[in-house]
Amino acid sequence: MILNMPSHMNRAATQHARLWLLFATFTFCSFVQFMYDGTRIGVPMRKWTANTLGIWHPYQKACQVVWRRWAKRYFGPLFNALIPGANFFLKTKLRVIVTFFTYCRLAYPRFRGKLREAMDLAERDIEHPNVKVALLDLHQLMEFFIPVVHAYT
Repeated sequence: MILNMPSHMNRAATQHARLWLLFATFTFCSFVQFMYDGTRIGVPMRKWTANTLGIWHPYQKACQVVWRRWAKRYFGPLFNALIPGANFFLKTKLRVIVTFFTYCRLAYPRFRGKLREAMDLAERDIEHPNVKVALLDLHQLMEFFIPVVHAYT
């Protein structure tokens, strides 16, 4: 289970997800800049590229990366709490992912202060390092990853 992962592996997975999001954003933005640069080299590409590359694709992939990264620890239990008896899938439809990201964004201001207090307490607790990792993970999800993915829209 993800909760028992050593903290260095957790940081590596988080760093991987962060790099993937930045790479997807950079790739998409570079491609659009190439198509509309001042040299007009990309003008012929506009006719066929706009039909094959949608703006939603990097958004969809970014949502899926974040969903899969935090599925077992946060989204799975949240899904089962909100929809008891329903099946939770790692690979699900974009509308489900966006709905849950929206739920998280709406709920976060209500527990932000308690999360920070818990992180402060966990910082001093050396007996349970997994608690500190789990809280830091939730903080990164709510403060960085969901807002970054939301910025695509």
